[in-house]
Amino acid sequence: MKNLTLIGLGAAAALSLSACTGGSPAPSGVVTVTATPAAPSAGPTAAASAPVSTPTPAAPAPDYDFGRLYSMHVGDPFSSVAGRSDVTVTPIAACPWLAVAAVPGEDPNLDFSWVSEAFDPSGPTYVIEMYGDVTSTSTFAAPLNAEGIGIGSSMSDVLAAYPGATTITNADTGYGTVTQARVNDPASDHRYYFWAYGPTQPVFRIDLGSFPTEGYWPNGYDCVD
Repeated sequence: MKNLTLIGLGAAAALSLSACTGGSPAPSGVVTVTATPAAPSAGPTAAASAPVSTPTPAAPAPDYDFGRLYSMHVGDPFSSVAGRSDVTVTPIAACPWLAVAAVPGEDPNLDFSWVSEAFDPSGPTYVIEMYGDVTSTSTFAAPLNAEGIGIGSSMSDVLAAYPGATTITNADTGYGTVTQARVNDPASDHRYYFWAYGPTQPVFRIDLGSFPTEGYWPNGYDCVD
């Protein structure tokens, strides 16, 4: 009953005050406030995983190019050939401008040689040769260039790798009639000569460097040891 009395008194007071002031009755409407719900949280955003790149292994360096065979370079002093520790050199007394060498661990059927410029042992090396016995039953890992050509490659492989090669037939005093494919280096005056005993035979010799004539060797190169 106490609560009802208070409510009754409050209503009477409001009516009495309205009559005294002569104003309009106070509005009795109920104001409804609707709260806008917050957007649902998306939760923690997972960080995008960066793609993991696998480095591509570098291609192995070719064993030779127009001016180099392993660590031996055209232009090196010819006198430095005999002092190398990475090759076993066999001097040729009859031809002091020519040195024949073998790389330790390589097959004995694979050899290398250097020729000094103008056949002068005091000058620089200008040709490096490599040759192998392709008729041997022994197998060996021949040095390869960037095009994959080496001792034992077919002449067809050579011409496919170098469509601009010039084919020469020579009557060599040491090897007899041979087919040579000459390939000029577009970036220098160096060139390759690939030797075979015929256009369908495997390459048994490769020469690289700077040659004194457009043909192959000038008279006087042949050496009898």
